[in-house]
Amino acid sequence: MITAPQNLNVEEDFERTNQHYMLPAPFFDILTGGKWHIYSSNMWLASNGLDIQNQEHQTKAQEAKLDLLASLLELKPGMRVLDVGCALGGALIYLGKKYHIKGTGLHLSKNQSEYANAWAKKEQVDCEFQVCHWDQFEPTHPFDVVMTDESIVHFCRLDEFFKKVYLWLHDDGIMLNKEVHCPHPMINLQSTSIGHAVNAIFGNTGYYRTLAEELQFAMDAGFAIDRVIEFDKKDYPMTLSSWENNIVQARQSVESLIGKEKYLEYRRYLRMARFPMLASMQLHVVTCRKFNQKKWEERVSLI
Repeated sequence: MITAPQNLNVEEDFERTNQHYMLPAPFFDILTGGKWHIYSSNMWLASNGLDIQNQEHQTKAQEAKLDLLASLLELKPGMRVLDVGCALGGALIYLGKKYHIKGTGLHLSKNQSEYANAWAKKEQVDCEFQVCHWDQFEPTHPFDVVMTDESIVHFCRLDEFFKKVYLWLHDDGIMLNKEVHCPHPMINLQSTSIGHAVNAIFGNTGYYRTLAEELQFAMDAGFAIDRVIEFDKKDYPMTLSSWENNIVQARQSVESLIGKEKYLEYRRYLRMARFPMLASMQLHVVTCRKFNQKKWEERVSLI
């Protein structure tokens, strides 16, 4: 069994990650659908009657999720937002258009970076995207928000990432992470045939953790836990089903972009990935703030 290595350096991380993300950006455009092409679980059950095969409804599911994140991030015009693992850039571009933030996106794929920058220019939003590993990122100004949306499952050194985020944020900044979690530390998703096959799609960079482990890493880095919200477990498989429908409906175009073998591989992946979430995995969004003992004591004294 191939398991995710625990000590990848930056070059190895680039190589493994881009086994997945260096596919043509238009393929991910078709795959994710909707207007914002969000490559993570969206919110279907928050709005009654959404049809996963309907592109307008896919957009609504994407926007329902992004509006929730915006609320948790307390976004205001002009705030500086960093999205680490931003894929095609749709999340930042949506937040830029609706909430007028200034966005910076990091990813490891040149294809996706070029796509995202061209899209941001077309939409006339204040967002820029760059190919840069989080371990090599050196911001010139602090951020108000650092966010990830189903990215940190691919970070082998999550504890070190959180320590970096702590330095990137100003004193009142918020860190938000939306991620899938194992319900118990003894559960090894990679030990199953389905988990092994799904992980292989992502260059064997899946580090499936418990919520407790993620929270401990955040606290060790100096953060106080603000809020933990659990998504409905059905949202994840519904999102995967919508993606499978998208590539089936556009099979000819997809095969012209990535070939028949890759098309069939992705169909298998989208079907297999639905089972772990339905069986045991959980999906949470966590917000954290830098811990300040004095401010905490002041807040408590007002209660």
